[in-house]
Amino acid sequence: MNLTATKALIKYTKRPILVGPWRGEVGFEILYFIPWLRKLFHDLHVPAERVIPITRGGAAVWYHTPTGLELYGMRSPQEIRIHNRLQHMQTGKLKQMRCDAFDRGVLADAAQTMGLKHPIIVHPSLMYQALEPFWNGHRGYGWALAQMRHALPFTQPPLPDGLTLPKDYICARFYARSTWPVGEQTGEFARETIKAVAARLPVVLLNTNLHVDDHLDWSPKQPIPNVHILPHITPETSLAVTSAVLARSQGFIGTYGGFAQLAVLLKKPSMSFYLNWEGTAVAHKHLVEVLALQHQVANIVHRFADLPQLQAIFPPLPLEEPTRPISLPAEPMSVLG
Repeated sequence: MNLTATKALIKYTKRPILVGPWRGEVGFEILYFIPWLRKLFHDLHVPAERVIPITRGGAAVWYHTPTGLELYGMRSPQEIRIHNRLQHMQTGKLKQMRCDAFDRGVLADAAQTMGLKHPIIVHPSLMYQALEPFWNGHRGYGWALAQMRHALPFTQPPLPDGLTLPKDYICARFYARSTWPVGEQTGEFARETIKAVAARLPVVLLNTNLHVDDHLDWSPKQPIPNVHILPHITPETSLAVTSAVLARSQGFIGTYGGFAQLAVLLKKPSMSFYLNWEGTAVAHKHLVEVLALQHQVANIVHRFADLPQLQAIFPPLPLEEPTRPISLPAEPMSVLG
């Protein structure tokens, strides 16, 4: 079903809406899919109670709807990882450009689980089709921002019971991806960077050590003083827990990618690094820079090869004592409002 027909069903019926399933990258979900849904449902005056997102890792908390379904509770991480790899081999894309048999099966199971007879489906492919002119370079940032609602930042997800964190801390996560291959050079840089930060402020590693996609975490081989490791995290809660920890931090440092972008949307300073600009579009980086300006938060992305020049040009500067982060609203913001 196309977007026009879907909008008509949403507007002129009161049928429940299944959103997803989202099995893609964190960056696209937070930068595009959720803000696009905000705009769609805001314009159509859809109450949050009608919307049921299907996503993974507990990320349903980002949508701020009363009900959400956990994809890893319906399919194993291995099944999803294998399907994503097969899709990439067949189409050359990891993006959900169409609702395939795998997604249709998930949606059917979701409808049966929730007892829904005729739910409206808002599949990620509708968002990809709607925003394609921006990614193709046919439309600019002004047009793209008008198709979404980014003005309101993400709010703090709840922390799991029993998780104790330092009073003030920095979050760090270095992980393998196309822009940051893990090797001896990048591993040593990650270790020394975390060690330097931990010398003045506790560091909490957002590592989950889960093999749910191709983004495998880098972990220090030996413990680093003042660096804290999160307790065991399950696939079903991985994104909910790590985003909740990030939301209460002083900021993020690590690999350029979805978590660096999530920090900006949580109004946290973000400093990230890449080795080679491969497998990602510069449009995403530019969009985050625009959002960082709107949220008045630092977003610094460094190319690894530029660091010696920066160190040569800028002398060491005295560092001020860290201050408490700005408190975000206590009330959760609906993705629909």
